[in-house]
Amino acid sequence: MLNISIYDARITGKILVIVGVVMTSPVQKYDVVIVGGGIFGCSIAKYLSEGSSLKVGLVEKEQDLALHQSGRNSGTLHPGLALKLEPGTRKAWFAIEGGRRLQAYCEENDLPIRNEGLMIIGTNRTECERLKRVHDRVSRLDIDLSWLEHEDIKRLEPHITGKRGLYTSDSSTVLTSEITHSLANEAREAGTDFYMGSRVTDVNNRKGRIDITTDKGNLGADYLVNAAGVWAPKLAQKLGYATDYDYIPFRGQYYELKTDVRDRIRTNVYPTSMPPRVPNSVGVHFTRRPDDKVIVGPTGMIAFGPDTYDATEIDIRTVIETVGSSRFWKFIGSKDTIQIAWTELNKTYRKRSFLQHCSKLMPNIKASDIKKSFVGISHYLVDDNGTIQEDSIFERGPNSIHILRPKPGLTSSLTIGEYIAAVTIGHFEGSLKGDTVSMPEPHEVATLR
Repeated sequence: MLNISIYDARITGKILVIVGVVMTSPVQKYDVVIVGGGIFGCSIAKYLSEGSSLKVGLVEKEQDLALHQSGRNSGTLHPGLALKLEPGTRKAWFAIEGGRRLQAYCEENDLPIRNEGLMIIGTNRTECERLKRVHDRVSRLDIDLSWLEHEDIKRLEPHITGKRGLYTSDSSTVLTSEITHSLANEAREAGTDFYMGSRVTDVNNRKGRIDITTDKGNLGADYLVNAAGVWAPKLAQKLGYATDYDYIPFRGQYYELKTDVRDRIRTNVYPTSMPPRVPNSVGVHFTRRPDDKVIVGPTGMIAFGPDTYDATEIDIRTVIETVGSSRFWKFIGSKDTIQIAWTELNKTYRKRSFLQHCSKLMPNIKASDIKKSFVGISHYLVDDNGTIQEDSIFERGPNSIHILRPKPGLTSSLTIGEYIAAVTIGHFEGSLKGDTVSMPEPHEVATLR
């Protein structure tokens, strides 16, 4: 981890921060300012600083990195088995190439990684028919794939039950927070300034420059990169972007197996996907991480705010905005969605209901086998029809770019980070031929590696 210490004369004693520069002048000026110190912000900072001479600053509201989405996930690298990836799409390239790069990055930098593969399980006839459709799609992707019969499942995972399954060896689990700190170290060494504990309170476009107001001082940038996670749509809207979508925050409670029963899971085990109304929902799954914890979950109820980690926390402004959105009501109004919402509500507040979902894969699991682990908050983007957006959503203007929803999250962090950095450098170099709006395909911008 980064551990530069700074002194602040207003506070007695030494303040240990991840990395910090103190705002000493009225406005700190940069070519590029990145908002967000998660894995995407730090990945972009690394590629920008290593691939150009641009002066880069990164602003993070917390005193440490990866305290939100980037530190609150199961750490699974998805090559496309549990998520819907279509061959030849940008999303598939971000995921498959992204997973391989993250695997290589962890191995090259001696970061924790567990290479045990991933299986999805069909427990009845309907799910096995769904598995066949998954196989037909995934077999066209450039990943390892094999069928598992009942006997194969029992050999790999004796405590898991299923009629058939699909398995890929091209999936790993990692510790996202450690990767984020490693990327930040590399970005800092390449010249990025980090402003920790600095909450962005406003952004304005003034005469071609972006003014960024924080609670610690002001920054100015020729170009803004918005990698603010769940807060990214709100930040983008301040500059007139993300107007075609509303965001809905979702809260996922994760559990973990207690130490004495961790040996029940060896790989990563997923159920077949949930109904298509909520795309890329992977259901309650078991993930064995490099720290040897076995994460179980998540639940998936609508959150009452972007940072409302406690089940009883409420952000009144977010709730009012959400229930006042016609897009939200179009999303929630279908029979499928209401049924899913009721199921997830029960899973969140009734442990017995959550265990029933676990027992579909692990029949012998008991309430005493699990304990609460952490809560993660993600978000969906819904359009005018109330439809959730399945692909990555980026928006770009003359002097800013906004990562409204990266898909698939962690797995694509290096490929999307490099891609956003390349688009940003192309803006300064003029290689995008004056186009300041559309997002080029990944092969249309030079890679920075």
